[in-house]
Amino acid sequence: MRVAALDIGTNTILLLVADVSADGTIATIHNDYLIPRLGRGIDESRVILPETFDLAEQSVVSLLTIANAYSPNHLLACGTSFLRDATNAGSFVAHMRTRTGLDIRVLDGEEEARLTYLGAVSTSGIDHPDHHHAVLDIGGGSTELTYGLGRNVHRRWSVEAGCVRLTERILGDAPPARDRINAAILEIRNHLSDLDLLPHGTTLFGVAGTVTTLAALDLGLFPYDAELTTGHVLHHSSIRTILDDLSSKSLHELQSIPQILPGRADILVGGILILSQVMDAIGAKEIVASDRGLRYGMVFDFVQTRMRPGQRLS
Repeated sequence: MRVAALDIGTNTILLLVADVSADGTIATIHNDYLIPRLGRGIDESRVILPETFDLAEQSVVSLLTIANAYSPNHLLACGTSFLRDATNAGSFVAHMRTRTGLDIRVLDGEEEARLTYLGAVSTSGIDHPDHHHAVLDIGGGSTELTYGLGRNVHRRWSVEAGCVRLTERILGDAPPARDRINAAILEIRNHLSDLDLLPHGTTLFGVAGTVTTLAALDLGLFPYDAELTTGHVLHHSSIRTILDDLSSKSLHELQSIPQILPGRADILVGGILILSQVMDAIGAKEIVASDRGLRYGMVFDFVQTRMRPGQRLS
């Protein structure tokens, strides 16, 4: 069975086309992305602008054309933080359904965290039922942290602290002044007061662009390769060193770094600030980068709900 999944986020739209075998194993056929920043200005206005409707339509049609070339049996689509926040999200979803045929499911924060966790642990060999995992997803508008055992989620957190939101609200243009960085750190910490230390032996995985970009920078990797970044271990000391370097650079200097994809340069420092503060809050010394996130969890969850106990996919 072939499934295509679209993760429509505040900053990025991600596409996965995957084959699912009879035992439920997910095999990647194609990954793609666009960075249209559909959530631009949402934090302030809580309204999706008319021009964003058109941009979203163009972006989705482009990715659907790619997906349909692989003849998927099923097409899934989920929207995250910017659709949770926007007062006209219903109009946006209706517009997209009418113009593209896509039925977008708007996820609440806890469901987004759960599906992202399932995606991150869907890699063969790391979802052993006795293994403790935590999965961190730093998005444009929100950040989710999920803790579990094997594939079973035990606890989820979702906070309104994302790299786009933090940049628009506090950091501003690059390089941010020291007082803006301090204000951003205080804002992040205010959101993280409910986080607990991770149990000893827990492996922390990081999905989404902040962590995968850091992995590419740490590896000196260009062009980007998901197979090489997934599994790369980032130490907190290395993350701090990269943060100190990047936070002193202008936007032009950030854009000239080949490992930083277009559309990420102006929000990367905000994402790294969130990452560093979360790692401090949960007592994590390192994080494992993973290119598998929400879209993989969407596919995994879809497959599991279609399988009755003891049944195999055909």
